[in-house]
Amino acid sequence: MESQVIDDEAADVLMEIVESGVFPASSTYNCHLITKLCQSGFVGKAWDFFHAVKRGGGLIETVCCNALLTGLFKNKDFAKMNLLFSEMKDWDMRPNKITHGILINCLCHSNQAKDAQKVLDELVLRTRPSIHMCTAVIDGLCRERRLKDAIKFLSEMKNKYAMPPNTSAYNILINTYCKMGEIDTAKILMARMEEKGVPLNTITINIIIDGMCRIGKVRNALMFFRSTAAETSLSGDSVTYCTLIGAYLRIEKNVKKAMTLFAEMLRSGHNPDAILHRIMMQGFVQMGKIDMACRIASQMQKEGLQLNVRDYNILINGLSKTKNSDDEVQKLLIEMKTSGLKPSAVTYTTLISRVDVSTANRLFNDMVRRGLKPSVVTYGALIHCHCKSGKFDEAMKIYRSLPESGIRPDNAIYSSLFNHLSDEKNVDYVLSLLDEMRDVGVTPNIVTYNAIFRWLRGRNELDAACELMDTMKKEGRKPDSTTLRVLTKWLSDAGQISRLNRINLTQQNYSLNDLTNQ
Repeated sequence: MESQVIDDEAADVLMEIVESGVFPASSTYNCHLITKLCQSGFVGKAWDFFHAVKRGGGLIETVCCNALLTGLFKNKDFAKMNLLFSEMKDWDMRPNKITHGILINCLCHSNQAKDAQKVLDELVLRTRPSIHMCTAVIDGLCRERRLKDAIKFLSEMKNKYAMPPNTSAYNILINTYCKMGEIDTAKILMARMEEKGVPLNTITINIIIDGMCRIGKVRNALMFFRSTAAETSLSGDSVTYCTLIGAYLRIEKNVKKAMTLFAEMLRSGHNPDAILHRIMMQGFVQMGKIDMACRIASQMQKEGLQLNVRDYNILINGLSKTKNSDDEVQKLLIEMKTSGLKPSAVTYTTLISRVDVSTANRLFNDMVRRGLKPSVVTYGALIHCHCKSGKFDEAMKIYRSLPESGIRPDNAIYSSLFNHLSDEKNVDYVLSLLDEMRDVGVTPNIVTYNAIFRWLRGRNELDAACELMDTMKKEGRKPDSTTLRVLTKWLSDAGQISRLNRINLTQQNYSLNDLTNQ
């Protein structure tokens, strides 16, 4: 009975009873009901129950407040938490240590770590704070990127709060530095842990491995893992291998090494879960190895792991990039349906990107009919489908309808339009569309500029191209190799290669001689 949750009907009946003025006389039982409502997802009703009992003169003690505060915290309703803290003060209800812990957590998650420190400083005058309170403050300071203050707090914990820093406290700081790409600082903190006799754990190792992989230092991450395993008893876990395998596939593009690590993981007794399988499928798809991705999916099913919609989307996306894969895609869609799964917006978007115009329109309408909201990527796929089929005016109609759907077009949509401009459009039309792009808050990227330069070159609109180069320079947009190839040949043939000075070549590691010889 303790593990059972309250359903909608029971919650409504309970609220009717309490609002009629009938409620338990025991504060303990009131606390139990508040906790049950929160655990069942009815935090709002828990709030109403709490205040109905209080208004009716029922017994509400600090434990009841703590139960409600815990539910509000899990719901991230910091506004109501602050209101309840104020009410407790008005009611002269004395907070206990648990209340203070919840308050500190609330402040730290509301970017008020400084105030959380004040609460801790007041609390230490009466009692010894818990380690969780201290780590919450460190986490809050790190969230606000006040890292010097966080390190200072860490160094003061033992003397000021009689609470020496533990592994979790260090891990929070190490994780923050790793996410910022400052791996060397993270390693210094790890060394300090060892000096102070604070034990490292697998989480510490995984944080640093993940940080290294995030900045592309995958081989260094593996070396770090090997050296740490040799020097300590930490031999990694499934998360360690998951991170390394994913990085070797995604960043290093090294299937052999990834599979070697996978085999090592199995030998170490770590069973792969659905997350690792998904990472491997995604990695193989990105490398164009759809057959290997499909084998991973089959292996998942053999191991009794159910594929979800995201897994199918990964496979469909991979197949959509290969030729003559219509039958395989249809098999996956049938398999999804048989498994009781419905295509998501991502599924539809992927399908729209690979079919003809009539099928794309049918899929789009079916998607909307099913209540799925098309994203900007969906509209981009639909517009691109019309553009590549020569239906530019239809694509423009879809583009014009975007504001009604609450969608702001992105660079991908504009690039599709500029890449497929029909010959009858004039320069004013193109520049007007470019101005329109800026007006809706989208800054053209280099892909968009390249599409316009190609169109202008086709019409030999050199003056307009030079004006566009000036605009690029003002926006700080740097040309890439495609920009320079398009412009160099054109300007060279026109005998006006010096006009390339309008864009900054010095930062691109190109010379005019290199470009004119391409």
